[in-house]
Amino acid sequence: MNNGSAIKKNKKSKLDAIFVMVVFMLFVCCLLLVTLAFARVYKSSSEKINDRFDNSTAVSFIMKNLRSYDRADSMSVAEYEGKSVLCLYETIEDSEYVTYIYQNDGMLCELFADSHFPFSADDGEVLLPCEAFSISIKDNIVSFSVTSGGKITDQRYFLRSNAERTV
Repeated sequence: MNNGSAIKKNKKSKLDAIFVMVVFMLFVCCLLLVTLAFARVYKSSSEKINDRFDNSTAVSFIMKNLRSYDRADSMSVAEYEGKSVLCLYETIEDSEYVTYIYQNDGMLCELFADSHFPFSADDGEVLLPCEAFSISIKDNIVSFSVTSGGKITDQRYFLRSNAERTV
């Protein structure tokens, strides 16, 4: 009879071990599923944050430049190579320079050059991803639109000086 009870105990211990292994495997599978779900949410959130960062940084950059150049006869809006371009003028040691801010090939770009230097969109420094950029000045109000990451942001800035330059 000891043999029979030993076999039952042995079968029971094997069943207990199999049950523990199945429960452990279920736990590992659940843990893996939760990890994958959180990874997907993190990736989605990260992409949205990066898109918002690019858009808000582009708007902040343009606003900073508008504030910096808000003085008489220091800015204009032009169209070069079919692109809307913000032109910011300054004089350094009796020479006039211009900073161009524009969108080129899906990027917001900036070009600082002598005002006699011909504009070429490919010469500028790439700043940020930007799908579209447009700007206008009317009655001392600068209106611009930036599209980055599929998000369109329209902004307006009131010039405190008579900054608009007639070209």
